[in-house]
Amino acid sequence: AVMMRATMGHTGRDLVAGPWLGSVFGLIVLAAMTRGFFANIEVFGVSGLWIAAGFWTAGFAGFVLRVGPWLARAKVAPKRVS
Repeated sequence: AVMMRATMGHTGRDLVAGPWLGSVFGLIVLAAMTRGFFANIEVFGVSGLWIAAGFWTAGFAGFVLRVGPWLARAKVAPKRVS
């Protein structure tokens, strides 16, 4: 959440996550919950820890795909002074 907010603020975007970043954040939260509750349980022969790692990797990859181009380009708006 801090990375999302900081990136949006520093690149001049509105501080609204939208559905893409909301889903990405949900995957990362799901990864944390899976690791906390199901790390030592196997589902279809796969450890809960590996499932949590998959959720986290998918979430972070989605974050990088969405936010990476923002960081590679110039700001969309000048910094606002309150």
